[in-house]
Amino acid sequence: MGIVKVSTRLISFFVLFITLSLATGFALDPNSAKTLTDNQFLKKRWTTEEGLPQNTITSMLQTRDGYLWLGTFGGLVRFDGIRFTIFNTANTPALHSNRVMALYEDADGMLWIGTETGDIVREQNGSFEIFKTGDGSSNNVVLSFLSDQRGDLWVGQTFGIWHFAAKQSNAATFYSFNQGVSSIVEDGAGDIWLGTGGSLIRWQNGNFSEYQTTKNDNIFSANVIQKDSAGNLWTITGKGVGRFENGEFKLLLENSLNQTRYLTAITPDKNKQVWFGYYESVYKLGESGVLDKYDLSDLTKGGIRSMMFDREGNLWIGTNGDGLIRLSPRKIKTLSTIDGLASDEITTIIEDSEGKGVWIGGVGLTHWQNGQKTIYKVENGLPANRITALRFASDGTLWIGTLGGLASLKDGKISVYPASSTFRASVKTIFEDSQKNLWFGWQGGGLELYRNGEFKTYKTENGLIHNDVRFITEDRTGQLWIGTVGGISTFKTICAMCDVPESIEFTNFNSQNGLSNNFVRDIYEAEDDTFWIGTYGGGLNRLRNGKFTAVTIKDGLGDDFISRILPDGRGNFWLLGNRGIFSVSRQILNDFADGNTQGLVCGSYGAADGMLSSEGNGGNSPAGSKMKDGTLWFPMIKGVTIIDPKIIKPQSLPVLIEEVTLDREELDTHSKIVVNPGQENLEIHYTGLSFSKPEQVRFRYKLENLDTNWTEAGTRRIAYFPHLPPGDYRFTVIAANSDAVWSDSAAILEITVLAPFWMRWWFIVIVVFFFFGLLAFSYQFRLNHLERRRATQEELSRHLINAHETERQRIAAELHDGLGQSLLVIKNRSMMGEMSATGAKVSLEQFKNISEAAAHAIEEVRHITYNLRPYHLNRLGLTQALEEMIEKVADSTPIAFENRISLLDDTFRKDEEVIFYRIIQECVNNILKHSNASQAKIEISRHERDIFVKISDNGQGFVPKEDNADPSHKGGFGLIGMAERVRMLGGTHAIESSPEHGTTVTVKINLSDK
Repeated sequence: MGIVKVSTRLISFFVLFITLSLATGFALDPNSAKTLTDNQFLKKRWTTEEGLPQNTITSMLQTRDGYLWLGTFGGLVRFDGIRFTIFNTANTPALHSNRVMALYEDADGMLWIGTETGDIVREQNGSFEIFKTGDGSSNNVVLSFLSDQRGDLWVGQTFGIWHFAAKQSNAATFYSFNQGVSSIVEDGAGDIWLGTGGSLIRWQNGNFSEYQTTKNDNIFSANVIQKDSAGNLWTITGKGVGRFENGEFKLLLENSLNQTRYLTAITPDKNKQVWFGYYESVYKLGESGVLDKYDLSDLTKGGIRSMMFDREGNLWIGTNGDGLIRLSPRKIKTLSTIDGLASDEITTIIEDSEGKGVWIGGVGLTHWQNGQKTIYKVENGLPANRITALRFASDGTLWIGTLGGLASLKDGKISVYPASSTFRASVKTIFEDSQKNLWFGWQGGGLELYRNGEFKTYKTENGLIHNDVRFITEDRTGQLWIGTVGGISTFKTICAMCDVPESIEFTNFNSQNGLSNNFVRDIYEAEDDTFWIGTYGGGLNRLRNGKFTAVTIKDGLGDDFISRILPDGRGNFWLLGNRGIFSVSRQILNDFADGNTQGLVCGSYGAADGMLSSEGNGGNSPAGSKMKDGTLWFPMIKGVTIIDPKIIKPQSLPVLIEEVTLDREELDTHSKIVVNPGQENLEIHYTGLSFSKPEQVRFRYKLENLDTNWTEAGTRRIAYFPHLPPGDYRFTVIAANSDAVWSDSAAILEITVLAPFWMRWWFIVIVVFFFFGLLAFSYQFRLNHLERRRATQEELSRHLINAHETERQRIAAELHDGLGQSLLVIKNRSMMGEMSATGAKVSLEQFKNISEAAAHAIEEVRHITYNLRPYHLNRLGLTQALEEMIEKVADSTPIAFENRISLLDDTFRKDEEVIFYRIIQECVNNILKHSNASQAKIEISRHERDIFVKISDNGQGFVPKEDNADPSHKGGFGLIGMAERVRMLGGTHAIESSPEHGTTVTVKINLSDK
């Protein structure tokens, strides 16, 4: 296309100001750059050995969900800081080529992928689809993408650019250029700028024009064009790196090192600095105009191909053939012998009273002030080189404990205090109390007071809990706290004007009082009158209201060996341990100690953060100090670690569910997981996207409706559920980064486990109905069986009773007609013989006796006949037969009978009349035989639907048994017969009786079936 000159007014839309103090008209020479040391960054590299599919990184992008995406010659890569997930032609059908050349994310969260063969692929929510297929030629490379403010898609390729209106593949226009479009940006006015191999081109009002400066100076091949956060345009050209200033392109970094090596990458950071890739080096151009260089020749020989900053401030560098490089800014500073310290092993650190310098003990004493150092050793007057304790007194004297005794330093003069006894070999702690008394804690030698040039020693025989003293402090009430190897001793401090007491009244605490470990190395009094105690092996202890509560490694503390507790003024404790330095919120500690939370997470800092060693050196005092500028200095086995809590700005990390497998079959993570009957072994793979220290990201998850508490997964990124009961579940996972900041939101997965058909509600309903139906059927069958059995028994009883009655009737008839008639003949003949006898008196007497005996026998026969068969039932009817029977009984007994009987005739069948009669007769006989009553009452009333019988007496009564079928009690067989007869008539009966309160028998007979 032709060259079109563009007026400077046409580019006045750029925000052109960056406060860079650069010499006008001069470009910086890379040779003039200051080389940054390794102290500036932590660096790490990943290659195919760590999981990359190929070692050339053509493009890089961090998408809004937090993943890092890489384009390589071996496929597309998604990186979470720990695992590389590879998408290629083997597992992603939409990818026709493994050589990915360009990546871009649009405003809708769509990831656009360009390949060497011209294919355009888009990805969203794990789904890939082809947008436009290239011609398959390696000469049709997709080089760049842009989605503009209008929602159109621009795609730069080797020989031009595609414009897809509204990102529709069927609404495309191709514009041809002689050089490939390697980069595309949009300015604030909506104009599109293209970086090509030959020039810088602008799209405006539907037309392309080639940009030239007012001096008609061609920029030459603007291979890379980038826009910073202020809207300024930066570009890489054949001449070097420049930007637009006041409508003109100004060359700021001249490519003068080697014309065959070109700047290939540019990226701005959040601090108004721009970073350039130049072969095997990275350059940083600060806003003050200073150019710094960081050499990567130890990591790459092929050169830098792509660069980007992630949201945590890490600089990622893609190389030509040397893999992926991460540069992480150091948040932790260190000092060592390289910086001029007396030794690398550091024992104790303290700041001077004016805050102008730091005294660092180790093998020798170093005074460090603004990079200047002064070293003191034995040759300078110290009793020994190993420093074990430091403390400034109120008069400005520095007291120094050494492995060989005690010394002081004031006005540059060292004074040594000779040992008064053999134990005074090592002072482990020094303290000046509020009364200006000096106290020294000796390793094995007890507690020593120094006043007015005199020493006074207190040991276990004076009440001290242990002679090995490691820490001394004073609380707000003026009470001194002494930490020892055997526990804690406390006492009230000594008045400055008082005499030194011969003895001190100590109050002691150890494991018997609840301390988790007796070896105490630090004691800190918080503002709320709570004491925090660092122990060597028992973690951190809280003493509140006389109660000790331990927080240990099993509760989430970083270490059980705590040698120093430093507050940062922001509500956190910083703890020195054997395994590193840890930070933890004091509120979280209190919540845990109060039982409001189940565990805690600490921020963890060690060698991965740039420390020379992760192991703290806490055997001396003070094992770390907070300086007046707020920085925290800790002694380590190797070097000093300096932490500035103000620059450590923890941020939440996103948590994502990456993969779900069921019986090793991968499922869609963007929809509800349904587990069918017979399926088991559910695995959920999740991740937390932090790239600073991803190996320290910790997780906790919970399966709602199954778990009540969180499961602490540590750094494990898989949750296993080999078998889940049927039901609906919600899987929730959160993560904490290395700074102990939990994610703001959780990753959630809905899970439904379907029950097998025999556990489905409809099947259970059917089974329940079937069961109850079967139960009802069985019950009814049983009732029918019992009813048939009862009917059979009743019928048998009826036949038996009828047979009895028939037999009774036959016997009665035979007695009446046979024996009765014979006795009557005997009686009559005896009477006739008596009347006709004229003989002796004896004969007359015999006839008389025979006649009387015959008469008595006849009467007995009649009585038996009556009892066997109440023949007057047929003659008189049921009602009158009952009345006659009662009257006859009443006439023969002193019991006064009262009866009220309704008309019962024609109520029963003839056979039933006999049964009812026998029921009444049995009750009357029981009264006669067993009651010893003076009164009895018989009431028989007939109603429309039933007959009610009530027979009562005022006799001696009895205790009715629950089972009237038991014949062992008095009158048992009579009651059995009565009960059987009542049942035969379809009635019910009840007996109420108690000793000396008479008996009442009630019978109710239903007439509905009569």
